[in-house]
Amino acid sequence: GPRIPVQNVWVKLTREAGIPYVVSACGNLSDLTYQYRWGNKKNHFYHPILKRVYFRLFDKKMFEGACFVHAASLNEESLSHTSGARSTETIPFGMDDSWIRPRLRSKVHDPVTFTYLGRLSIFHKGLDLIVEAFGKLAERDLGDRFNLILAGTSEEDSMIRLKKQSEDLGITNIEFPGGVWGDEKVSLWDRSDYFLHICRFNGFALATREALGQGLPIVTTTESDFGDWVDLYKMGKTVRLCADDLANKIESLLD
Repeated sequence: GPRIPVQNVWVKLTREAGIPYVVSACGNLSDLTYQYRWGNKKNHFYHPILKRVYFRLFDKKMFEGACFVHAASLNEESLSHTSGARSTETIPFGMDDSWIRPRLRSKVHDPVTFTYLGRLSIFHKGLDLIVEAFGKLAERDLGDRFNLILAGTSEEDSMIRLKKQSEDLGITNIEFPGGVWGDEKVSLWDRSDYFLHICRFNGFALATREALGQGLPIVTTTESDFGDWVDLYKMGKTVRLCADDLANKIESLLD
């Protein structure tokens, strides 16, 4: 993948030896990743400039010299060509056999339970949009028709901020169980009806693939890399990165 210096060294040595190589885009090519994808680092104004300079000096050569660039979705395929890929292969990441339930669900709970599982990274994972959308449903007097579960470990004070946002918007049926593993995760899947993956970038997430293996339809975005596959195989709903569109899609699912 791009933006990892040691991989640029490997590619340089590989290229000099005349060995064909493949690069995986790994969700690093959208405009938002240049602006916001810093992990736990503080975002400074000069970071996007440095990232683009680094790509121009090092990663672009790596992309242009690859026999093909691996993309996880049609969205990422398009971004790869824009970034200089000569050829691409679009291949989604897979699911482990242990995640797959032999029997899929036949009915939903009452109220309907919508679940997110992953780091509580607010901007990256679109959690602000999720809470805002369910706040709009609460405004429409639909608050008693859904449960919302945002499971995962806090990223600095993100859980506190999400709790404050949900409280301000009048969402009462919302839970923050923190990180879940083992039997707790099995219980979470049993309670869930839909999985939310409203990712702004780089989103072919492990938990979302687990949810699909559990027979849960997902609500997702094109930018997450799941949207193209959801549309192709009818695995749920694709929404725009917009709280209004998400709220309307959730209301249609409630109905």
